[in-house]
Amino acid sequence: MSSSLTFHKKKRNIPEEEVKIEEETRDHFNTLAPKRNTKPQRSEYSSTYTNALNSINGVINPEYAQFHLLEKDTQKLVYNGSKAAEEFMETEYYSDLNCIDRQHHRTGTWFIKVENTYGVSFSVAPDAWLDIW
Repeated sequence: MSSSLTFHKKKRNIPEEEVKIEEETRDHFNTLAPKRNTKPQRSEYSSTYTNALNSINGVINPEYAQFHLLEKDTQKLVYNGSKAAEEFMETEYYSDLNCIDRQHHRTGTWFIKVENTYGVSFSVAPDAWLDIW
């Protein structure tokens, strides 16, 4: 047990080394993180959009360059057909659902049926005090 304690003490870093390792690790992961394009300012309109990402180290993003190439292209796309294809197809599933609704959910005065075992019937009538209002 004493050998593991001494080994653990030897392995501990002093604070300056810990700070250095932390900075190196942070820099490493910052270089691996994907770079984001800068957002255009909404308050001030500009016809030219400057992206800080493209100006870093003179590296041009190929997707961004292709986007600008397509954006400047004046050729119109030609396609056949102006009507969108119908994606909905009616199946028996929906007609079965409608059938279930009609069979089990009844409307009217006797929605809940109670067997009349003692010969006494129930009457559904509005309460007298409701007529005042």
